[in-house]
Amino acid sequence: PDAVLGALLSIFFKYVQRMRKTKEGDEVYNWSESQDQVFLRWASGETATMHILIVHAMVILLTLGCPQGDSSFECNFSALLDIWFPDKKPLPTAFLVDTSEEALLLPDWLKLRMIRSEVSRLVDAALQDLDPQQLLLFVQSFGIPVSSMSKLLQYLDQAVSHDPQTLEQNIMDKNYMAHLVEVQHERGATGGQTFHSLLTASLPPRQEKPEPVHLKVNGDTPSTPIRVRASAQLPILGPEDDLAATLLKLFPLNPDPRWRLSSSHQISLTLQRALGQEVAAIRKGDTQVTGISIRLLQAIAMLINLPHGRALVLVMHRNHAISCPLMRLLYHYQRCVPQDTAFSSLFLKVVMQMMALLENPSLEDGPFRAQLKSFATQYSFRHRISDVRGGFVQLVEVLEYHNMELINSSTQALIAAMRAREKFSVEPKLIGKALQGLAEVKSPYLEELLTLLLTINVETTAALPATVSVAMVSSLLLREGEEPPGKPETMESSSEKVKPVSASGLLIDWMELLDPEVISVCPDLQQRLLFAWNKGKGTSGSQVPSFRPYLLTVLTHQSNWNTLHHCIDLLLSKHRELRFDPSASLDFLWACVHIPRIW
Repeated sequence: PDAVLGALLSIFFKYVQRMRKTKEGDEVYNWSESQDQVFLRWASGETATMHILIVHAMVILLTLGCPQGDSSFECNFSALLDIWFPDKKPLPTAFLVDTSEEALLLPDWLKLRMIRSEVSRLVDAALQDLDPQQLLLFVQSFGIPVSSMSKLLQYLDQAVSHDPQTLEQNIMDKNYMAHLVEVQHERGATGGQTFHSLLTASLPPRQEKPEPVHLKVNGDTPSTPIRVRASAQLPILGPEDDLAATLLKLFPLNPDPRWRLSSSHQISLTLQRALGQEVAAIRKGDTQVTGISIRLLQAIAMLINLPHGRALVLVMHRNHAISCPLMRLLYHYQRCVPQDTAFSSLFLKVVMQMMALLENPSLEDGPFRAQLKSFATQYSFRHRISDVRGGFVQLVEVLEYHNMELINSSTQALIAAMRAREKFSVEPKLIGKALQGLAEVKSPYLEELLTLLLTINVETTAALPATVSVAMVSSLLLREGEEPPGKPETMESSSEKVKPVSASGLLIDWMELLDPEVISVCPDLQQRLLFAWNKGKGTSGSQVPSFRPYLLTVLTHQSNWNTLHHCIDLLLSKHRELRFDPSASLDFLWACVHIPRIW
């Protein structure tokens, strides 16, 4: 990492040096490319024109600190730091190239990153000229070192002395902010006594009198103890509470610009406590649960299916500090009640819907999306399958979401369950839906699962009748044949059809193995495979399945005379319900006339 960081510092330092040598009138960028370019002017009189994202990249690089291992790394770091944040000198000013208006060089998100840095000069530069609202925003952020937090609290003390009314108007929850200052003092931060006094002046007197916490402060700061207040009593959620409305309060779709976690802190803690108590009770064996988990999950499922569902999920994505613990508790509840298939199914449905709503290339990855993906991949029903039928039910359900990672893990779990059990009973219709779904998504485990169904079952007491097996394979082949054909004009389009053909080939092999005559076991279905007219979409002719010529060849070469005679009578009969494909019919009849072996 140090070598990479050092190399990047060298690249950017040389780039800045080169750009600062250009003269003010030089055309560095074309006019059409100048929308995101800024014209920079330093106090020394030097100028440069750069893309704003390059400036941000260099600042981010500086927040990582000075790399170790080479003296040149330290030289480049110090030089770049002096260029952008000169000691005791004003920062460079930026102007938009296309409008000449002054540009914002350091947005709030970048200032927050600078405050989280261990480089003191960056912290001091980020704290310059902050208004009260920005100070309150930063002090509530996570991941700020103690030294930077001390500077923030000192700036808040100065803001109280300068304009207490403006600062007080921007505080949404004084109780929360006072507790936050106390927590920061416990971490070792200094300052903030004046700000804390402003917060607690209008709060009601405390009934409890806990031991005061004496802070170690500098000699010139009055050493006044700050009492840590007892947490407010959290409300108890009852069965009549509207959890959908609670969620909308917790994740407001149109929040106030000053809205922060403080406004939803109590709601979040209340929900977490209720969910945690229910999970703990189940783990202790208590069957009398409050039902808060299922009610909350149902509320989420209802909200994300409304027109504003995506907006709600985006708010949850941004406020992952609140949403992740709630989803984690619901996941723990699902793990504790494996027998509750309704909850497990709904939980999976909610997770997959949220992932679909967050599918946007422009949306940054975050903890919430990573957590949803983790739930989806970890979602395995191995711990709760009591029979193979439950595995098929779950696989059919999972196939609806078209998530290959989840489908593959579910199929592997089902295969393992089938190998571990000698007896199981599954409806052919359910098996057919699962196999059809795997064929549609081109699952690599289709062949293994089909082999297990048609071979292992034959050796057990749960053997599938031959008619059921042939009917199942025939139905899958019919669905394969009904897929829209590709364009055969080019090699590219023909190569794209390899995947469906490969699935058909597997099914044809089993068809020939189960019924060598390919029309004797399930005549109705197999006649459709061999001779039915498949009307192609958008075409006037018949859509011929790719596997039909091979099946007709097998029929003519492996069937006895009675079977062939029955097929001839069927094709030449005037009273038939099925419309036959004339090409397939004539090919079969021609073969019957001209193949010597038949006669």
